[in-house]
Amino acid sequence: MLDMLVVGGGYVGLAAAVAVKQAAPHLEVQVVEAAPAGVWEKDERASAIIAAASQMLDILGTWDEILPHAQPINRMIVTDSRTSDPVRPVFLTFDGTIQAGKGVAEEHFLPSGPFAILPLTNNRSSLVWTERTDAAERLMASDDLIFEEELQRRFGHKLGEIRLVGGRKAYPLSLTLSRAFVAPRFALAGDAAHGIHPISGQGLNLGFKDVAALAETVVEADRLGLDIGSLNVLERYQSWRRFDTFRMGVTTDVLNRLFSNDVTPIRIARDFGLGVVERLPKIKDFFIGQAAGTTVKDNPKLLSGRSI
Repeated sequence: MLDMLVVGGGYVGLAAAVAVKQAAPHLEVQVVEAAPAGVWEKDERASAIIAAASQMLDILGTWDEILPHAQPINRMIVTDSRTSDPVRPVFLTFDGTIQAGKGVAEEHFLPSGPFAILPLTNNRSSLVWTERTDAAERLMASDDLIFEEELQRRFGHKLGEIRLVGGRKAYPLSLTLSRAFVAPRFALAGDAAHGIHPISGQGLNLGFKDVAALAETVVEADRLGLDIGSLNVLERYQSWRRFDTFRMGVTTDVLNRLFSNDVTPIRIARDFGLGVVERLPKIKDFFIGQAAGTTVKDNPKLLSGRSI
């Protein structure tokens, strides 16, 4: 008899299936996916994986295969600027200690929206480039020469020539939060439950947090002899994840709206706020810990590097 059916064979769906099956081998778990086999190999997007999620993936036995293709982010630079600025003042930095001089990420808050440069292996970068709809459509329709010129205006010339080596994809951005994550014998996780702005690189990580909480909820209920699909059991998962999801969704949406404009009084206020955070190490450490998911008190076991 089938105990758990996972609809969706993406990163979150597969992680959920592996997490439950690993901790409760006697449960029958199946995954169904509508997309053709191997379609994920054509997805050129890169994802940021926080420290807590990497601990979960290590427990699930997949992190060692991911690690050779991963580039640690060891330093992050945040600016509030315009594309016409010859020099972009740095208002906020977050520094690490691994592989000094490598793995530098930059987030430029431009009037059209955030423009992020995320380091990859082999001297490459992944871009998160936010534009108004009409401008995005023009960029997608332009040839490589124009596209690279517009990219250079935003990226700058500090690293020399920039060349496009991957494809272009455009996605509409919006905040979506499900009214409820669970119903009898039904639970939402990952993008099915929430969609947030990529300003903080937390989208996939929210999904991995869902996996850790849902798997622990199901497995512990099974060990107690409870009905793993009952609403009473699944509501624990919802209460565990809903507030964090709502908080992250609202935070990223507010930050995007706050920084995606060129109103002088707002620019002064937000630059003052960035400057204050830059000068207070304890606040910076708090933000780093929250973003990495390592200082959350009620983390599921998998996110703390422990088996369920």
